[in-house]
Amino acid sequence: MKALTTSLDLVVRLISATLLLCVSAFCVFGFLASFEPGNGALFKIGYGALGSGCLVGAIHLLVQQRSNAMTSRVGTSKIVAGTGLFFLAVFVLFLFVLYR
Repeated sequence: MKALTTSLDLVVRLISATLLLCVSAFCVFGFLASFEPGNGALFKIGYGALGSGCLVGAIHLLVQQRSNAMTSRVGTSKIVAGTGLFFLAVFVLFLFVLYR
C-alpha cells in the first residue's frame, strides 16, 4: 500500500509541475507582450507575480520529488499545487475585474 501511495504522489507531483510550468510559460509571453504601447504596469506586475509563483512552485515540486526518494513526505505537493492554482485563480479574477 505504501508503494501505491508513493507512486501516486509522484504522478501528482509531475502533473502539477507540468501544469505550473505551462502557466509560467504563458506568463512569460504575457509579460513580454505587456510592453506594447497602451498596456499599464498592472499587467507587468500581474504576469510577473503569477509567473514567478508558478515557476517557484514547479521547481519546488521537481526538486522535492528527487529528495523524496530517501524520505517519505506526503502532502507537501498538494499544498504547493494548491498555491499555484490559487495564484492562477487570483490572476483570472484580476483580469475579469480589469476587463469588466
